[in-house]
Amino acid sequence: MNTPIERFDKKLAPIVYEIFLEKVVDYLVDKPCIPIMLELKSRKFIPIEFLMELRNLKNLFDKDPDKLENLKKYVQIRERIIQKFSENKEKIEKLEDLDNPQDKLQLIYLIYRIIDFFHLQKIFDFSHIKNFLKNNIEEWLVSIPLVTLKNPDLYFCGIYLANRLLDMDT
Repeated sequence: MNTPIERFDKKLAPIVYEIFLEKVVDYLVDKPCIPIMLELKSRKFIPIEFLMELRNLKNLFDKDPDKLENLKKYVQIRERIIQKFSENKEKIEKLEDLDNPQDKLQLIYLIYRIIDFFHLQKIFDFSHIKNFLKNNIEEWLVSIPLVTLKNPDLYFCGIYLANRLLDMDT
């Protein structure tokens, strides 16, 4: 990650794309963002063809109220989850304070999957959870009843989290 372009692609571009996609979805669900879209067009950030296709997509949604309603529900759920997770950011980041390693692992896994689904990783500091996974492998892996496959889900949770979180630094 030496050049400015590489740094932009790695750090800034995903944020810009996410904000842009949010505005596109807001437009589709009738939120007042038409001025933003027109401003982007006037500054030549998006071509008129894109706006035309976006309008066609909006018309398709308008013809199928169920799909439009599902999209609106998704946007509302996403906003509520972002709000709740932001309000409880510190609690989420410190989940390793739980005593039972099995409950801790499953709860961390469940919350991380929600965070991952809504692309909220940049909001959270996972260093506490990474440290728990790295430094307490005996606690979360060895203390789980061995593979009589009573609890394969616990192994999966630990391995999934270790794979996703410990590989994020590369």
